[in-house]
Formats: sequence, C-alpha cells, structure tokens
Amino acid sequence: MGQANATQGNNIMLTMGSDFQYENALENFYNLDTLIKNVVLSQSKGEVNPDLLRPYEKINIFYSDPATYTAAKNQEKIDWEVKRDDFFPYSDCDNCYWTGYFTSRASLKRLERVGSAFLHAARQVEAASFPSLPTPSRPLYDLETAVALLQHHDGITGTSKQHVADDYALRVDAGLVKAGEFMSGALERLLEVDEDVLQDGGGLRLCRFLNESICEVSQEATMETGTDLYVVVYNALSTSRNEVMAIPVSRDATFEVFNVETNAKVDIALMPSSGNIGDSSSKYTLHFEANSIPPLGAVTFQIKMISTESSVVKASEANNTNLQSNVVQEWGYYTSYENSKESMIGKTSSRQESGAYIFRPSPRNADITPLEISGIETYSSPILTEIRTNYSNWVKQVERIYRGTSYTEIEYTVGPIPQGTEVVTRYISKISSNATFYTDSNGRDFIQRKLNYRPTWNLTQFQPVSGNYYPVNAAIFLEDFKSSLSVLTDRSQGGTSLKDGVIELMVQRRTNTDDSRGVGEPLDETDEGMTPYPPYGRAERKGKGVIITGAHMVQFRDVGNGASVSRAGMDLFFSHAQLFFMSSPAKLQETALPLLFLRPTFSLLPQQKPLPKNVMMVTYTKPYNDNRPGVFNIRLSHQYGKGEDDVLSQPVTIFFKDIFVTKVISVEEKTLTFNQNYDSREKKRLQWEHGLDVTKKLNKLTLKDDNYSVTLEPLEIRSFEVIVEVSVDFSMNV
Repeated sequence: MGQANATQGNNIMLTMGSDFQYENALENFYNLDTLIKNVVLSQSKGEVNPDLLRPYEKINIFYSDPATYTAAKNQEKIDWEVKRDDFFPYSDCDNCYWTGYFTSRASLKRLERVGSAFLHAARQVEAASFPSLPTPSRPLYDLETAVALLQHHDGITGTSKQHVADDYALRVDAGLVKAGEFMSGALERLLEVDEDVLQDGGGLRLCRFLNESICEVSQEATMETGTDLYVVVYNALSTSRNEVMAIPVSRDATFEVFNVETNAKVDIALMPSSGNIGDSSSKYTLHFEANSIPPLGAVTFQIKMISTESSVVKASEANNTNLQSNVVQEWGYYTSYENSKESMIGKTSSRQESGAYIFRPSPRNADITPLEISGIETYSSPILTEIRTNYSNWVKQVERIYRGTSYTEIEYTVGPIPQGTEVVTRYISKISSNATFYTDSNGRDFIQRKLNYRPTWNLTQFQPVSGNYYPVNAAIFLEDFKSSLSVLTDRSQGGTSLKDGVIELMVQRRTNTDDSRGVGEPLDETDEGMTPYPPYGRAERKGKGVIITGAHMVQFRDVGNGASVSRAGMDLFFSHAQLFFMSSPAKLQETALPLLFLRPTFSLLPQQKPLPKNVMMVTYTKPYNDNRPGVFNIRLSHQYGKGEDDVLSQPVTIFFKDIFVTKVISVEEKTLTFNQNYDSREKKRLQWEHGLDVTKKLNKLTLKDDNYSVTLEPLEIRSFEVIVEVSVDFSMNV
C-alpha cells in the first residue's frame, strides 16, 4: 500500500523489472501469475482482511502496459499539478549525490558528440546525393545505430564497465570510418571532382584525428613543394559561417591559401602545434580564415607551399593568462572521498565513496587544490592570438581569440591524472549573480539553479559541493543587471556556481574506488586498455591514465542577458565544420585547375540564401525505405526561448521554397518522429485536468500562391514531410 499512498487516484502502476533483477522470465511470470490468481480468488472468498485494503474496498490486479495505464489515469479526471523544474541533482542517501556521471568518461562523451555532429552533416549530403536505400544498406546505418546505442543510460553517462565503454567507442569509430568514406565520395560528386584524379587514387579523405594534429593527407602533401593540398569545408548549419580552420602541416615553410572558386587569397598564420602531441602529430598547424561558408554547403580551399622559407609565428612572453580582462581562470582538483578500509553498509552509510556515478569530495566542504602555472607563451598573428599555459604536470591550455569574434576559445589537454582526482576549471568574474546560475536542459530551455535550493521541496544540504552540481550539456551562464558570463561545452559535463560570479566545470575524473551503484569497478581509464575479465583474466588496467582534449567557448558581455549570449554560439559549437582533404601534383593544377573541381562551392539551399539566425535545420534527410521520388523529412527548430532576445526570440516564419532548389509540391506536418500525421495524432491526444494551460496550439501550416510556410514560436521543433519536383539527377540542382 506504500505506493498507493503516494499515488493520486485509484489506478496504481507496479512496475516489473530493475537493474540486476528478473533474469529468469519463466520463474518470474509463474510467480506473478500465481499472485494475480490468488489475490482475485482470496477476495472473492472473503479471505482478505478489509483493514489491509483501506482506503480501497477491492483490488483488481492484472497485466497491463503504459498506454492502458495512462488512459485509465486520464479517465479519473484528477486535477494534476504541473511540474516545471527537474529532479537534479539526485541523491539516494545523505552523502550520495549522483553528480559524478555528469563528467565520467569524458572522451566517450566527446566521441558521442562528434558522431552526432557528423551525422547531422552526412544525412544532408546523403539526401542530396542518393535515392532512398533500405535501412541496413545505407552507408550511415552503422554510425546511426552506434550513436543511438550510446544513448543507453549506462552509455552516455559513463557508468558502464570499461570493456563495455570500449565497445561503444569501437562501434562509433567504425561507423565514422564508413560514414566518412561515404561522405567523401558524395562530396566528390556534388563538387564534380575530376574523375581522372579519382582514378589515380586521389579523392577526398576525412581526417579523424585532427584534435591530435594528425592528418596523413595534409602532412604528406606539405613535406616538400610540388604538391598542393585541397580542403573542403562543409557547413551543416542553415546559416552561413566564418571560422578559422586549423590544418596539420609537416614543416615550417611559406604557404598561401586560396578560395578555389574566387581565386581570392585568404589570411593565414602558421604556428607550432599545441595540445595532445604524439609521435605521429604534425609539428606545425596552418590556420586560415574560411569566410562565407554557405548554409548546408561547402567551400573548397587550395593550400600551396610556395617556398621552404620559415614563416612560423614566434613565441613571446605573456603578461597575463587571460584574454578577456573581465574573466580570470584557474585550474584545480578535488580529492575523491575514499574509505577502502571499511566496506559500505547500506546506502545510508556515511562511508559512501566517489565512483562512476557519485561525486563526493573529501572533505565535504573542501575547496579545490589549485594547480600552479608552470609556463606561459604567447603567439600573435593578424587572424588569431594564442596564449599557451601549462598548469603543473596535468593541464596544458591554449586560449584563442579570433579576429572579429567576441568569445575566447579555451582548448585544454588534461592528464594523465592520479587516481582519486576530480579536475575542474573555474571562470571567475565580478558579476553579482546572487547565488543563481542557469544550465541548459538538453540544449533547449535554460533552467534556473540556486545554491542550496530546490524549487519544490525544502532542502537539507549534506554535500555543499556535489549537492550543487548540475548537468551541463551545452551551456552554463550567470548574470546580473549589467553583465553576463557564459561558457559553452563541447560535451556533457558537471557544472556549478559555488560563489557569486564564478562558473565551475568538472572536465575529468579518475577514482580509486567503486561507488556500489552497479558498475562493480573503479572509474579508471588507462591508455593501454586492460586485461580480460574473469574467468579469462583479472581485469587489470594497463598503462597510464588517459589524456583527454576538450574545449570551452567563453563569453563575457556587458549585457545582462546570458541566455541570448549563449544561444548565439550553441549551434556553432555543436555542429562544427566538417573538413575533407585531397592532394594533387602542383603541375597538374596549373594546367587543369578548372577540371579538378568543376563546382568548388555548393549549397543545398536556393542561391545559398541562409535561413533566419534563430532557426536550425535539425533534420534534412530522406525517409528510409521509401521509394517515392522527391520526398524529404525536414525538422525545423526555433533556437531561442521566450524573452531571451528582443529580436531573435520573436516568432519566425519559414517559407519552404527557401529550403529546396526545385518546386515544392506538397508539405505535410508530422509528429516529431515523422511516424504519424500531426493533425490526426492531435485528435487522439488525451486532455488532462490541470490548473494551467500547457497544451498550446501550434501555428498552422499555410499555403498561399503555391507557397507553403510555417511560423515557429520560441523553442518550437516542428517536423514535415515535403515532396518536391526532382530532375533526373537531383544533385545537379544544388
């Protein structure tokens, strides 16, 4: 009756199943059959004490499902409370805050984001290049299934065993290889690369280790003069973008970079490589400005080594470690709580240890142990400035500020770190944030967080650090009436603001202990893997702790509107430009440049016209297993919340003729997952009793003068099936 007493109404769901439970289906269903039979039989014979049933007179027990249960609750006409906050951070005892998994397995979290961003781009190119294929035959199928599998609640959270995490990573990497080969070939078709070059073994290649300054194509092409390098930059966003690209090159030489279509020379800077540098990494990185990259489109650049004369930017001494004068940064770590001498006695024990799920610093109210600066260098050029700072032996950091931008990019390399260490970075400002900060909810709404406070119940805080940590999937910000500080993350991380004006993010963790929540081993990732699990081995780690590389986008503005500041960079940071490489002899290019790329620039949108800044093309693909010609699935999203920006938070109207280069024949709105007609589904929607109007009607799809349009309200996501006229080769229309 305990669950009944905590449930409104007379219909009570008793869920079957839990972690590590119900492994024998035959036995468990036999027991349930017996329970159901005897509950019904005992009541019919009057053998049940009525006091045990109160406040109910009779209990009907039967197998059910979520749809049946939901319909039954709807029929009860209960006045439901509307919950607008979430349940973070969760704890199951006084010292047991499940806030460690927000950061656990940082590299795996980043790999998932890389795979998702690549799919965002590759699906667009697939839709423009090829007819619909049966699902298992699609070249993107392996990556799609791997990224989907990684969404498991013990996958993306980093709470699986090490060998399972390794398998997740292996699957995503294999999917990226196959998807990269496909997208390279599709781009060759869209860019109309000279077939003779392709037959000679050339062609575009994806370099998957650019974060380690490794790209075989670019490194081989820049060893000596005589070979020119081509870089195709693909932009999956529905707005154009201007960015500085970083290309690994083999030597300190003099380079020139050209936009192939316009033959215009672009500004460059050659710098020594930084970050996670290994034996295969290039010693130098060539940065160049790639401007006006069209929406859902690509631009091709040519890199020529014109001489072997040195042009590398020389280092100079730095006066400070911060490019933004209003923000100071520091690095440090918490020590994980350990109690290895005593076993944990129940989940209420004060001996709870840090592990894959749980973050518990020692002591409970500890401040971080700061990492001291051990070296600073500055590299300055007209297009970017870098400040490179070493903190102790654990952290290397590069601060970059690019010409014409208002943000600082922080690229960090962390590791190997000792076991029992939880590494954080802090961004410190003078903003009077009044113990309040904001984190994103899966990249959509920003949720207000207050130190030591929960909106819907009275909190007794037992862990002042870990009990104030929240998941940061895309952004965290704080503000006062005149200023704001925003930090965007390139993967999910744990974050907080323990002091006014300070944002803290945990970037890496490694524990000595298991936290007794089901993983069964410490969170201890090493660079040489591990021995097999019993009975084939002892599951021993090999090598040193892993080294991770990541990035933050930091923005301080003299505007007290952190949400608007954060929104402006979230899409850019998630859907980064995809780079593909190709080389060919310089003498061939001098005589046959027009034939190498017949179309060096393209866009899937008409006249390369971008969609409004507050709109994202979340999905541009063809429906799977659908042989109808000219059918596309389009998902559009309004990227700003209500009241976040005076202009960009307003409703925005999208005309479908601005999405396709051929005539739009019909548009049908679908449910979010494209599996039902939206209007038909709405007629079946259950109506609930509640005190607030939360079932807002959507703006209707309109048709005027053969022109379909839809108006998106703030943060709306809408899905449409669009049918367009198709030529013999649709890709020739882009």
